[in-house]
Amino acid sequence: MESLSPLFEKHFQREHIYTRSEISSFLYSLQEAESKNPCNYTYNRWTYGAHRPLPLFEWLERGLYLYLGPQYPFTGDVFYIAQGQEEVFAGYWVEGKFCFSDSSLQDTIEIEAVPFEML
Repeated sequence: MESLSPLFEKHFQREHIYTRSEISSFLYSLQEAESKNPCNYTYNRWTYGAHRPLPLFEWLERGLYLYLGPQYPFTGDVFYIAQGQEEVFAGYWVEGKFCFSDSSLQDTIEIEAVPFEML
């Protein structure tokens, strides 16, 4: 999924807000995109099926995302939503480095495949 970063960089402008529809349309045009869910490309909100998230956007609110780009020094909380379950606090970012709040999620999300450092 890391190879998708340059495609996002060409298509999206940093610090610009995009709708879920705009991002989804782009994702569906890419065969190599494993996930078509925009949340799986955010720094702060991952959903069931986000086995290898590629953080590029900040989820702002339902249907709105701010494009930050890869390797952004994001600081903030991450929430994980498993299928049919309530949203849970999964961890947090500090200047681009990630830390899980619950080590059991480490087995669910292949964090080693994600292009960022762990705290």
